[in-house]
Amino acid sequence: IDLSATKLNLEVGKATRDSLEVSWDVAPNSTSTDSRYLVCWAPTRWRHNERCTNVTEHQETFTIHDLASCSWYNVSVSALDAGGEKMAFEIVQQFTDGENSQPPSMEQSLTIDIISNTMTVSHWSLVRNQTCVSSFTVCWKKTDGLNETCRESPAYEDITIKDLEYCTNYTITTYTSSIDGLDSANRTLYRST
Repeated sequence: IDLSATKLNLEVGKATRDSLEVSWDVAPNSTSTDSRYLVCWAPTRWRHNERCTNVTEHQETFTIHDLASCSWYNVSVSALDAGGEKMAFEIVQQFTDGENSQPPSMEQSLTIDIISNTMTVSHWSLVRNQTCVSSFTVCWKKTDGLNETCRESPAYEDITIKDLEYCTNYTITTYTSSIDGLDSANRTLYRST
C-alpha cells in the first residue's frame, strides 16, 4: 500500500497554550470494526521524545494535553487495520499558541555564523520576555547595494544562505514573529565574508 497516496485530511482545529485538537477523516477502505488510529506527537526536532496513544475507530478527533507553550510539534495520525498494519499516515507541524497579544521583544535570540561565503542563522530561544516566537526573518544585502533578499523560517529551522560574494560587506536585518503575525523590532548587523 502506498501510504503517501492515502490522505486522512489531518488538521489542527484548535491550538491553545498547552493543547492541540487534531481531527481527521475515516481511512479509505476501512470498516468501523477493523480500524483504529494511532495519534503521535513530539516537539519538532526531538523525535526521540515522541508520545503516542491509540484512538478508537468511532473517534475522529483527539485533544493532546500538557504540551509546552510556544513550541512547534510534529503531530501524526496513522490509520491501522485489525492486524496493526498502517493503512494511511499523515503528519503536520503545529505551533502551540502563547496566548499573548504583544509582539516579540527586540530580536536578540538569533545567532549568525559566516564561514567562507555561507551564512547560517539559527534561532535559540522560543520565549523572550514572556512573548512567543514562532518564526524569524533574515534579510541581507551588500552594504553598498540596493537589492535586499529576505527569507522566513519557522523557529525550529536554520536559514542557510549560500553563494554570498567573497570579501564583501553585508547588511543583515533580522526580526522575529509571533504566530499571530506580530513582529519584533528589527535588529541590523554588519558582517563580512
